Amino acid sequence: MTSFVYANNINTTLATAISSTATSVTLASSSNLPTSIPAGEVLAITLNDAATRQVFEIMYATAVSGSTCTVSRGEEGTVAQSWLAGDYIYSSPTAGEMRTVGLGVTSFNTRTGPVTLVSGDVTSALGYVPYSTAGGTVSGSVTATGSINAATTFSSTSPTLILSTSAAGTIYLRPNGPNSSTGQVTVTAVGNVGIANSLTDPAAGVGNFAAQIAGSYGGGVALISGTVNWGVWVDAGGNLIFGYGTSLSALTPVFGITSGGNLVALGTIQGGTTPP
Repeated sequence: MTSFVYANNINTTLATAISSTATSVTLASSSNLPTSIPAGEVLAITLNDAATRQVFEIMYATAVSGSTCTVSRGEEGTVAQSWLAGDYIYSSPTAGEMRTVGLGVTSFNTRTGPVTLVSGDVTSALGYVPYSTAGGTVSGSVTATGSINAATTFSSTSPTLILSTSAAGTIYLRPNGPNSSTGQVTVTAVGNVGIANSLTDPAAGVGNFAAQIAGSYGGGVALISGTVNWGVWVDAGGNLIFGYGTSLSALTPVFGITSGGNLVALGTIQGGTTPP
């Protein structure tokens, strides 16, 4: 597709006569001519005879030097012919220029009547399929140098991988779909991490291994089956505590290792003493 440059109010005459094979024309005035034409682009100019005003030829100027243009002849279906000094030469819109106004949307060229934009028009104009087509599918890799934002969930289809967030700010990484996964990793807004091998609901906590940086007994880890739960954590005094609980209730300390290395029983086990 021809790429055009444009200039307003180029309207003068030929300074000297030219033959039908000449590739250089000199204008009587360089007024409003561009000082140069970028490589690969052209300036459309039209010749019109002064005698009858009925003969025309369109030329494409590829270079400009002062008032002299290097040209290709007989463009857009016109015929190259000889011209006299004093014949008119000007730049005005041509059919070839108008066909490029759609920014390369070649799908317009075969339509008649009112035109409605469709996704193919965007592809035609850009020369590639954009990633951000609403409701579309992107195949292959996507590289982002900035942020990628999604209103709810990022997902892939094979194998399925879901990355989503809850209203409370918890991040869920689920390999088999949202809210129906057989496994998940969660990261809460305060930094707690949980790994689940079974999930019926994001809040259920059934079949979890959980790591918590802070809680009722300080930071620690827990094995949670939903019926019998064990946990290990460090309390405020620096003691390592082993706790037990049922269902999803809080864990009760059972025994511990003090910061001094003593093994002590806690809770209801006989003979135990509380760590210092």
